[in-house]
Amino acid sequence: MKKTVFLFFFLFFLAAVLPVPAEENLSAKMKKCIDELSYAYAERYPDLVSKQGTAMLEIEETGDTVRKNKLGALIETYIEEQLEKSIIFYPVDRKNLDEILKEQSLSLSGLIDETTGPEIGEISGISAFFSGSVMEEGENIKVSVRLTDASTAEILGTSSFYLPKKEMIDASLDLQYSYVAPNGIGISTGLNYLIIPPSTFTKSTILQLINDISAKYRVSRAFMVEMGVMLPFISLTDNYYEHPTAFSYGDIQDGLPGTLGNETAGMNAAVQSTSFFHVDAQYTITFSPQFNLGAKLGLLFNGNTTVRLSTEPYKLLEGWDPVSGTVADVIVQEKDGIDLVFDHQQGVRIELTPEVFLTPRLALRAAVGYIWTLPAEIFEVRVGTTHYDASEYFGYDAALMPDGSPWTFDFTSLYGGISVSVFF
Repeated sequence: MKKTVFLFFFLFFLAAVLPVPAEENLSAKMKKCIDELSYAYAERYPDLVSKQGTAMLEIEETGDTVRKNKLGALIETYIEEQLEKSIIFYPVDRKNLDEILKEQSLSLSGLIDETTGPEIGEISGISAFFSGSVMEEGENIKVSVRLTDASTAEILGTSSFYLPKKEMIDASLDLQYSYVAPNGIGISTGLNYLIIPPSTFTKSTILQLINDISAKYRVSRAFMVEMGVMLPFISLTDNYYEHPTAFSYGDIQDGLPGTLGNETAGMNAAVQSTSFFHVDAQYTITFSPQFNLGAKLGLLFNGNTTVRLSTEPYKLLEGWDPVSGTVADVIVQEKDGIDLVFDHQQGVRIELTPEVFLTPRLALRAAVGYIWTLPAEIFEVRVGTTHYDASEYFGYDAALMPDGSPWTFDFTSLYGGISVSVFF
């Protein structure tokens, strides 16, 4: 009696502390399946001294769920993966095989019989064929794999297993989207909107839409590099800066004679051209094959930005004086505008990007990010193609704003956007 009680508690203890074997996944079950069929071939041909060539025939799909989720292609991939590791077989490249057979008016589609099997085997060096079927059975998927001798068309063995439907569908989705990691070369285009525009922009309707065009390479499922250009939508008639109140020309042109200095005007500035090149690195967290979340850090580089002042200061020119009828100095207003050319600009940006794959090749991304740039100072002031000479404008320094502070161009801003990516 004591021995029985002791044995009972001992077995109970073992059941409590020993781990419960985990259910085998698709990869483990497929390995066991291919191993069984490989051993069957080795038993039939015990004198093998080298690996034997083998090819995949079509996997039959039965059931709407099976066809919709491309489970046949999934099983083909897993079989080929195991054949790559096999010590008995090696897979023959299907593309090259089809080209060889096409020249002989043969095909791997359809059934292999005692006539076509040996002929195909002799031409291509194939010793055996793998085929099979995938079908729905309730909440499970049944997978059956057959091995056929190429020389005799005899079925050497069949191996089957079951897996839950959800596990098979998840594995298929992983396979469909997995190419994005090793072959993740793509392009994207999108629009960003400046939620909080740069502080130097007093008129917020200008430059708030930015087209971002990028080329990207996904090194792995978790890491991607990207480079591209951001092109603000520029309206040459709208202003990014407006002077809030009218000012006297005398305030900005100390040398104006007579009453001209008492005349008042406003001042505004319109961006003529600007663009930002960017290089980014992104770390991605994958929540499912179709959804991931990326965190991006990048560097920004801006070439020269041109801003046109539309104020009309007075300037002194040598011209024809109709009163005296001689060549003389005359005072006119500058109507062509004065261009401020800002120096190169650098900055950084951070971005959070949720990404949804609509198909394995097409992704829709949202983004929210922050751009920080160093303020760019004036590199050159021009009137048309001529360098600006302040002495001709009665002391007007175009590099200074009406309040006396220097003009700068700063693109620091908060933005949100949406883009479409296509992977090849």
